[in-house]
Amino acid sequence: METTSSLDSINLEDEDVANASTIDLERPLGRKAEKARLNKQKSSEGTSLNVEWMLNVMVEEQKIYNITRMEFLERGRVEFMELENKRLCIKEEKIRLAKMKVETERMKEERERMKEERKKMKKERETLEEEKEIMTIDVDALPLVQQEYFRLRQLEILAKRRIDN
Repeated sequence: METTSSLDSINLEDEDVANASTIDLERPLGRKAEKARLNKQKSSEGTSLNVEWMLNVMVEEQKIYNITRMEFLERGRVEFMELENKRLCIKEEKIRLAKMKVETERMKEERERMKEERKKMKKERETLEEEKEIMTIDVDALPLVQQEYFRLRQLEILAKRRIDN
């Protein structure tokens, strides 16, 4: 009897089996394997969440970096402008000092010229005083040599005055 029941259960020439093109020979997963498959599926879902989270973090970090970079560039631009203003102020101060130096030199030259002119005028005054004395001397009371000297000097003074006028 056992043989018949086992022959009945194993029917190799069953029409249903012969007509089926593929037979699913995989056995159902065991409890551990099903748990591992579910954990793997969950971790892959978690990984995609982690990737999304990491991308969001990277985007935020990039935004912070860009903001920090812009602030740094702005500070650099402000510092550059301040330095440029200082450089221009220094340049203007150098130009002002150069003009002052030129003006000081011009004034110094003018003072020297005026000093020389005063010396010249003083010498002319002294010469005029000397010539006035020579012209006012009574030569008749002097010895002949002196009379001749003073008369020649008086003639030179008169000739000089004629040329100047």
